[in-house]
Amino acid sequence: MKYNELVLWAKNHGYIVEKKSANIISWHKKDEPDRCGSSDNKNQIATDIYNDITDGTWVEYQREEAARKASQEVFIKPPE
Repeated sequence: MKYNELVLWAKNHGYIVEKKSANIISWHKKDEPDRCGSSDNKNQIATDIYNDITDGTWVEYQREEAARKASQEVFIKPPE
């Protein structure tokens, strides 16, 4: 995702995204500035905003998926 696309997507959902320095991007909710975060990764900013929009639904899904994968045993059959 390009920075400009991230800014537009966030704006459409009621968030403000700003570059604080060459590497750091911050975000906050327009009406609730205490709902905020920052990162040097655009994808992480998008994930954080999405988690804020969905009240952590995506975070919960990620935890469940990680637990499911961890509980699966992976057997690699050695070549004969």
